[in-house]
Amino acid sequence: MTGILARILPITDFYLFQSDVQQIDTISYDVKTLSTLLDELIEERATDDPSRYRQRLDVLLGRYRQLLNSIDEASQRCTVVIPAKMIHENSLQLNTSLENISNAPMNFRDLSDVRTAVQGQIRVCDVLENFSHQINELVTRGNELIRQPMVPKYVQHDIQNIQKLYNEKIRSAQDHLEKFKRLLELWERFDANKRRYQQQTERLNNELVQLKSNQKSIISFQHEIDNCQHLRASYTDLKLILDENTQYLQTISSNNLLPYENLQKLKIDYDNMVEDLTEKLRIIDEFLQDLIHDNNKWTHFNDELKRLETLFREIGSMFDAKMFGERALEEKQQILE
Repeated sequence: MTGILARILPITDFYLFQSDVQQIDTISYDVKTLSTLLDELIEERATDDPSRYRQRLDVLLGRYRQLLNSIDEASQRCTVVIPAKMIHENSLQLNTSLENISNAPMNFRDLSDVRTAVQGQIRVCDVLENFSHQINELVTRGNELIRQPMVPKYVQHDIQNIQKLYNEKIRSAQDHLEKFKRLLELWERFDANKRRYQQQTERLNNELVQLKSNQKSIISFQHEIDNCQHLRASYTDLKLILDENTQYLQTISSNNLLPYENLQKLKIDYDNMVEDLTEKLRIIDEFLQDLIHDNNKWTHFNDELKRLETLFREIGSMFDAKMFGERALEEKQQILE
């Protein structure tokens, strides 16, 4: 029996338990001895000459009183030791159960994994909350027992340890849950912005392709320039989406909401969007400059054309035979020159 107990319990707990068992064995032995003494006392008192056995009687009465005191002391100790031992065993069981409860892992491939982690962490909090009644009951029993004399010191130690562990588990679980919820909120916003960016860039890219396809059949350069500037402004507005995602990434990073590897994946998505927008703005700026340059050339050509038309009309009117003949001699010489 002792060998089995020694293997189940730590050595210090085993010695405490062995001492408690010895107390119970002592009570059992003393009660049996008391019964034998009572039989002997009855036998002594039943004799015709009690004085003859006075010395024997005094010895038996002394042993009787000693046994009563021993039984009383052992009984009082057992009323403390047994509940103390039960509290100790319960605290060990609760400690093992609590240690086996782990928070949801922080390793996410995508947004779906974060949602799964939030649900898993909610279940962890619920499981811990279910231990609340057992913990409170154990602490109450322990505090009541501590007020009694002869209470083993390990009772207070057990109560303090189980309270500390439970509070740490609750705090850690709630912190992780709040962390996961905050991460889920930020990641959902980041992902929504990513989808918005993709949808808007797809529309704007189609407009840019259409704008460039009209380059060889432009009717009004100014109209095309206006369209191009409007399109560039629409691309520029996309920076607001990227600025929001920058803030989300900074919040995730500064609060350590994601492991480094997962954070890098989001940063790669962000960098790709920035690179794509930068390239589109470069293309549209080049196209806009080409339009402005062509428009300037076209305007200059039209201006020159109008000037020549005016000049030709003036020359034609100058050489009109009737009008030429009516001019003064000096004016005719100037025209001919």
